[in-house]
Amino acid sequence: MIGWATCWDGCDDAAHRAVADFLVSRGARHHIFSAIAMNFAEEVRRIVAVDPSALNRRQSRNENHRTPLHFAVLKNRQEMIALLLELGADPLAVDGPGQPVAVYASAPETDRRVMEKIGAMVSAELASAVRGHRPSRGGPMDLMALLALGDWDTATQLLRENPGLIDSSGGALHVMAQRNDIAAVKWLLTCGANINGRWSSGGAEVSPLHLAASRGHAEMVRLLLAPAPIRLSATACTTATRSAGPSISNSPRSFRFSRITRRTCDDGLSGREQVRSRARPFISCSRVCSL
Repeated sequence: MIGWATCWDGCDDAAHRAVADFLVSRGARHHIFSAIAMNFAEEVRRIVAVDPSALNRRQSRNENHRTPLHFAVLKNRQEMIALLLELGADPLAVDGPGQPVAVYASAPETDRRVMEKIGAMVSAELASAVRGHRPSRGGPMDLMALLALGDWDTATQLLRENPGLIDSSGGALHVMAQRNDIAAVKWLLTCGANINGRWSSGGAEVSPLHLAASRGHAEMVRLLLAPAPIRLSATACTTATRSAGPSISNSPRSFRFSRITRRTCDDGLSGREQVRSRARPFISCSRVCSL
């Protein structure tokens, strides 16, 4: 019963809080979702101390079997997000349909603490790969976390060794468009992500434009509909160029990534400019991307 007074949209007001207080006065007990909704840190601590599995409890199928961390991000409860991570919530947990926490963020800063946690895990994996003299391993969520944190250099390194991370099936471009992360979307498009690719979300096959429009992100919609040069990111271009180094033409791995960047940047150039840019790779890249 207490969930009906606390967890729905529009319940964060004095009237609903009074109902919740009345129910508690008559013997009701908070569960982890109602405690998160009410921003009751001590109650969340008590619940997890009594039953640590509460961190992995799921809402009903009507709420897509969300975890407490998904719910805290959905409600933009910053204190609760930090507390749940401190208590051991899994930042890589997915809901019933398989969606990560990032999908529930309405803005880039909403789940920054979650992204920082994932970013630390990615850094540990990259360090392990160096020690083990092996390629790094990562998933689309790892790349999304780095982009959300603005860690362009590490994102470039991860993508170079795992080029499939920007495939539409991984949803990186879609999630960042839904989160209204302009810088991340520009970076992904510059690196060759398919702007019209489809990704499964909410039982439908959707494009990044669908998701941006569904959240009312007008600036993101304008970006996705803009001509190619305007969509490009100077950060991604310069990062890719710097990471490739001076021996780009002699390094197959470096060339593979850099060729994608140059091809995308050339999309908005005239025929003469394209010939010039191919003869002098990356000279025109920063100029085009700065539009």
